[in-house]
Amino acid sequence: MQRTTDSTHSLSFHRFLLGMGLTLALLALAFWLSLATATAAPQADTPTVALSTYYGGSLEECLFEACSVATDAQGNIYVAGTTRSDDFPLTNPYTTTFTPSGGEDLFLVKFAAGSHDVVYSTYLGRGQAQGLAVDAAGNAYVAGYTIEDEFPTTPNAAQPTYGGNIDAIVVKLSADGSQLLYSSYLGGAERDEGFDVAVDDAGNIYLTGYTKSSNFPLANAYQSSYGGEEDVFVAKIAAGGSLEYGTYLGGPGDDQGWAIAVDSGGHAYLTGRSESDSFPTTAGVIQPDRNSGTVGSDAIVVKMTPTGGLAYGTFYNNDQSNNGVDIALDAAGNAHIITTDMGAAKLNAGASEVLYQTDLLLDVGVDGRGGIAVDSDGVAFVTGWRGTSLDRDIVLTALTSSGRVAYSQNTGGSGDDRGHSVAVYEDAQGGKTAYITGKAVSSDFPLVDAVQTSLGGSQDAVVLSIEGLENLRLYSSFLPIVQRDVP
Repeated sequence: MQRTTDSTHSLSFHRFLLGMGLTLALLALAFWLSLATATAAPQADTPTVALSTYYGGSLEECLFEACSVATDAQGNIYVAGTTRSDDFPLTNPYTTTFTPSGGEDLFLVKFAAGSHDVVYSTYLGRGQAQGLAVDAAGNAYVAGYTIEDEFPTTPNAAQPTYGGNIDAIVVKLSADGSQLLYSSYLGGAERDEGFDVAVDDAGNIYLTGYTKSSNFPLANAYQSSYGGEEDVFVAKIAAGGSLEYGTYLGGPGDDQGWAIAVDSGGHAYLTGRSESDSFPTTAGVIQPDRNSGTVGSDAIVVKMTPTGGLAYGTFYNNDQSNNGVDIALDAAGNAHIITTDMGAAKLNAGASEVLYQTDLLLDVGVDGRGGIAVDSDGVAFVTGWRGTSLDRDIVLTALTSSGRVAYSQNTGGSGDDRGHSVAVYEDAQGGKTAYITGKAVSSDFPLVDAVQTSLGGSQDAVVLSIEGLENLRLYSSFLPIVQRDVP
């Protein structure tokens, strides 16, 4: 019995020593990691929310179509969307006229950099707004669609008169919000919806969306015949207002353009969805053929030449239905996209290689709800939402140039809040700020320096500004990275 007791004591002692050793080893490892982190880069501030505000009237904003955000060289914040509220908060408006009860109007708001004061807030006319861009002079461009045959147009409009049914529209408002500098229809006899707009350094305007019109206005068209059902349309409007090119892209199925971006050379890039095997693609791309295993749609990525030719076209899908939601470009001409099924992806300049594909672990919408923006370092900022059907939060996620998750933050209240669009601003000192807009249903949405401190109706636009994103290198080792196979 004594020998057994001695053996037990000896075993317990060895276990104690082993436990102490493991504890000391873990402490040493933790100390080494903290030291390595501290010496790898100087300590920096955690990204912080500088602005979080509702903006809306007593009914709904951002209801059917996505709200959009953009910024200019001074860091001013522009938000466009659709409102049903005849008491939408106006400041220095271009017009105070609202569609009679039961309709929807486009709205555009400009917030001043730093102070977040409202520079202007205005209606733009009956219809729905979906896309937004801002030029170097601070003029704002809004894309959308209307059923109004008296929508205000300007004398230099590419199409001054209503085509019929539903027409795409594009509107340009002056930097102070006081003048309608350009406004045009773009559509034929059937349904034509404008989803997004981009503008280049020369002031040329680029539009995409979809059309059901066999007489959609064309110029220098790559595809001059209507494919059927719904076709993507791509159009370039010169700074003076004339149609430089307008083309169909599509086959016999449903094909839609959801987002567009333009590079410094005047090449337009777009993403969207296609259900047509014959959607135009080019040789050498990552996926020239539609995935025959899917019943639904494939995401598409297209690059147009400055004169309206097809530089490249590709599908992007595995074996599930997939839709391209938004697109952004980096300095090398790589296209960054977000999709409904495959997360975020980065395609090289010729679309011949997927440089990364990362599951974002957040949701975006087939109808353009969700956004991506890329900064000068190639970091991609993505917004969407995360949560259950009754309690969703707006998400901002940042991906390094290699596709690693560098930052992810949820913001929201107890209801259904969703991020629709994101823009990134970089100041002269290297500071980076993300601007997000979307919808808020929560009456307890967390507010910071709010312009409007309470929910105006059942659903308001919401605007967020998150500063300090230049320091994201400190966070990359602590967040999960989920990657999946690419086509």
